[in-house]
Amino acid sequence: MLTLYWESDESSGIFPYRLEVRRMADKPLKGEDIQTAKASLGLNAPEQLSAACEREASQYAAAILDALKEPLLILDSELRVASANLPFYLHFLTTPEETVGRHIIDLGNTQWDIPRLREKLRDLVSELWSFDGLMVEREFEQIGKRTVVLSGRRLRQREDLSPKLLLLIEDITDRILAEQELEARVRDVIDLKHDVFAREDVDRMYRHDLKTPLVAVVGFARLLRADQNLTAKQREMLEIIEESGYRMQAMINLSMDLYRMEVGTYVLKPSPVDLVVLVKHVLNDVEMLVRQRRLNVEASVDSLPLGEAKPVVVGGNETLFHAMLGNIVKNAVEASPEESGIGITVESSEEQVMVSVHNTGEIPQQVRGKLFKKYISHGKKEGSGLGVYNASLIARNFGGELGYESSAQGGTTAWILLPRSVPGRAGAPPARTS
Repeated sequence: MLTLYWESDESSGIFPYRLEVRRMADKPLKGEDIQTAKASLGLNAPEQLSAACEREASQYAAAILDALKEPLLILDSELRVASANLPFYLHFLTTPEETVGRHIIDLGNTQWDIPRLREKLRDLVSELWSFDGLMVEREFEQIGKRTVVLSGRRLRQREDLSPKLLLLIEDITDRILAEQELEARVRDVIDLKHDVFAREDVDRMYRHDLKTPLVAVVGFARLLRADQNLTAKQREMLEIIEESGYRMQAMINLSMDLYRMEVGTYVLKPSPVDLVVLVKHVLNDVEMLVRQRRLNVEASVDSLPLGEAKPVVVGGNETLFHAMLGNIVKNAVEASPEESGIGITVESSEEQVMVSVHNTGEIPQQVRGKLFKKYISHGKKEGSGLGVYNASLIARNFGGELGYESSAQGGTTAWILLPRSVPGRAGAPPARTS
């Protein structure tokens, strides 16, 4: 049996060593057998054998280097390029003719003329076996400004051969840009969270601080109205003060309920709410704005005009549902072109009720995907970005849903889908505020 192999030792590394011919079975091995084996390999002299082994080892090593993802150079002791792998040529947009045999600092536009790199490579030739993590930023001739990390190794060879150096190049430019972009996004999110928390803290303080003086305003107005010496005009003015105080208290309580919904602590206590009456009240609220914009409003309940409709009762909370529908209708009025129309329809079944509000305006594309998020507003100087968010929050907590359809041709239809009855239960999970 003919065996061709390499032998390794610590001083010289891996290199072609010897050809060994062994006897197979019990058949005597003759000299002509050895010559025949050598001839079959085309190896009739030690020099031929060594050259063949070196060629095979070189081809094997080249295949391994080309399989690597990172660009790689092999340099001789004079720092001239002995070879490069395929990723090097592809990444730096160069060719073997422009690379092999040239000194490393002469490659491209002297882009590799880096003092720290030259120092490291000279140390490899004389004393070091390796270096890692040399990060440099350079302007490369074909690919522009890049950040690369360089690592070097001195290859083990026979003592009679000059050393070869391996230079591994890792381009981390894209990774750095991605990390910088991620850091910027994280900073934006943190800033937004801080802003949201600050707003919520201020809201809670306002709610707390406003309730105390309102109790006094409402209480004193009620006491003064009990005085029998008041004129009719004075009594009317005190009634307005008292009513305004109650309305303000209701708004503060509404704000507190919305906050509890956000954090998931709101407890439902449904009571009957007539949506027909609710629609009438909401239309009264926006009547002045409708007149200013010269809009035509049509409302129907189960195909009947609003004035002829029978009650449509659902389980809910009158104050919260008034705020929910009021926000949707007010947005429709504000978004409608002047002298256009708005349609409000209520469609009921035994299990659920849908309230739809249509206007001829179109929701801008840039806000459609985030319309139900907090503090999202567009085109309104005094818009808080809370109306639609609050309406969606209320609908979800009462087992309903808020949605919309919008296009340039068909205008915008916002709809609220509500169940007929809602069992008493804890509110929906905390709303996402960003």
